[in-house]
Amino acid sequence: MIRTRAMAALGVAAALGASATAAAASSTSHATLWRAKNGLVACGVEIHPPNKPASRIICAAGQIPAPPHTTSEDGDPGFVDIAKTGKPKLLRTSQDSFVGTNATILKAGAKWSDLGVSCTVSSGSVRCVNASHHGFTIEFSPKSKYSSF
Repeated sequence: MIRTRAMAALGVAAALGASATAAAASSTSHATLWRAKNGLVACGVEIHPPNKPASRIICAAGQIPAPPHTTSEDGDPGFVDIAKTGKPKLLRTSQDSFVGTNATILKAGAKWSDLGVSCTVSSGSVRCVNASHHGFTIEFSPKSKYSSF
């Protein structure tokens, strides 16, 4: 009888542990700034005027091209921003365009969401989509490219 109770308790503990692990794996981060792919991608809330609420998300990665018809005088290439609605926009800016400085690290399988934009980190890409189903994908091996939709 004691052995049966102990086995039942272990089974319940294992089930609870498994569901807690699944819940943690499926939870969504809302960090102001995050990094993925060993720091190859950085995303977060875009800096905004102090008297206005945040409304855009910005991501930086080497795969993101410069917007057409721009020069280095306009800032650094490799940035894209996106709002709750509308298509993503390529930018030239600086890494000082993020709100915050301490990034949360997101690993493959992680999800992130804020300001109407959701991102998913996989082993081969980071994909962000807004409420109007526009977004972008930053791919790593083997293609290492950027695409928007």
